[in-house]
Amino acid sequence: MTFERQNIEVGDEKIDLMMSITKASLEGGWGELFVAETSGGEAASATVILKDDHSAYYLFGANHPEFRNSGSGTYLLLENIRRFKDLGLKYLDVCGINSPGRGDFKTSLNAAPHPYYV
Repeated sequence: MTFERQNIEVGDEKIDLMMSITKASLEGGWGELFVAETSGGEAASATVILKDDHSAYYLFGANHPEFRNSGSGTYLLLENIRRFKDLGLKYLDVCGINSPGRGDFKTSLNAAPHPYYV
């Protein structure tokens, strides 16, 4: 639904790849899936975060279009930050801020830009 809302066409191959990465990371213990639900139990926002011994990496995130302005995406990312801080990880890498819609959101949570190769 997020790709559709953004008028981005992705084939089944790319969706399958995203699902494969998510499944492997969850089964391998180096990824976590977070879902913010409405009071009725419907998924409002979700993130997939990868992690190593020092950092967490925001890999995928999406909001259900009907709940896009509910604040659930912000809440979820703040919970991600809290969770990984509690695990003793030093950084949560939001993996890029180069698109205006995503970059504005990520920097609003105090993300500090660094060149990707650092």
